[in-house]
Amino acid sequence: MAKPNNPISNLLASVVSFVKNNKLISIGIAVVALAVISGVAFGAFNSSSPTATPTPDPSPTTPSQTEPDTTEPTATPDTNPVVAYVRKTTTPTPTPTPTPTPAPTPVESPQIVLSDRIVSASTAGLTQIDLSAIYDAGYGATSPIPGVLDDSFVPMPFNGNDFYFFGTNHGLANTIFWNSNNALTFGSVFDSSITSINHDTGPAILLGNYDRLLSDIYYSNTVTSDNKYKIHRMIVKFADYYTDTTNLDAGIYQIRLIKENSGAKRQWVEVSIISSPPSPGYSNNPAVSYPSGVNGLGQPQDSNALAIDPTKDSPYNITSGTASSFLNSFGSLYSAASPAAGTSFILQSDELGNTWTFTEHAYLNI
Repeated sequence: MAKPNNPISNLLASVVSFVKNNKLISIGIAVVALAVISGVAFGAFNSSSPTATPTPDPSPTTPSQTEPDTTEPTATPDTNPVVAYVRKTTTPTPTPTPTPTPAPTPVESPQIVLSDRIVSASTAGLTQIDLSAIYDAGYGATSPIPGVLDDSFVPMPFNGNDFYFFGTNHGLANTIFWNSNNALTFGSVFDSSITSINHDTGPAILLGNYDRLLSDIYYSNTVTSDNKYKIHRMIVKFADYYTDTTNLDAGIYQIRLIKENSGAKRQWVEVSIISSPPSPGYSNNPAVSYPSGVNGLGQPQDSNALAIDPTKDSPYNITSGTASSFLNSFGSLYSAASPAAGTSFILQSDELGNTWTFTEHAYLNI
């Protein structure tokens, strides 16, 4: 078997042969040549051999702690919102909500209580208005019943206290009246012979508008002890023109006009029914008939033979006097029957009396 060809051995043999055949060259030169040849030969050998790849250490350095770390790492959110919120969380135990103490009566606002207010007909502390000195355009002017008004306006003294109706401070101007056909009117009075008030007759809050007789009216102006509210209180006694000429107190209402002095400066009209009149009043309800009957077109008419306003859903209503219809805040409620004795309701407005809301079976805790 042939021996492997070794380049280094071949070079050494060549050097030895050269020294033997050239004895005149000094041994020193031969040694130098041998060293050069050996270096060249060694470089050639390394270039022909592949570079060794280091073998990885099979035993990497272990952590300094000798036992496994059981501490749960805290995740750090990154810019990816999906990854940022993927972390182990613990659902907190909800804190129990304390059960509120129930109020003795339902309350709609700090002032309005959702319950009926029962009041008496006592006029203690009130001032009676002399009706005999007020002009009457109707039956009362020639009636044998003195001091009873049929078609008239009674000015209500507000002593300059604020009360707005559709943007005008009628309380300050003392231009709030009780119309003897059961309405609060605001501003200039209209024809007092009108019995069924229409949406364009004038600014008014109707409280059972009908052909009525006014037998008595009382009032007071007070301020609450905390000076937060001013109250104009009225007791109105009235009767139906057609059916109650012998019972002049068939209907008795307490009416309170209340103004908030600060904050939102809201307004309320609270009506408490002390005695309920037999007739609810004029409306467009086809199920209700009146002693005055209907006109030639079959429309219900008032005692002046004038058609009842077709936009008048209830004889309890609100009108600015300039809008195209009644507000009908009560809907058709009280169109078929008067509110019962022992009940009460609330009308609430903003500071300027532009928006009005109705709440049945309610009173003000003031």
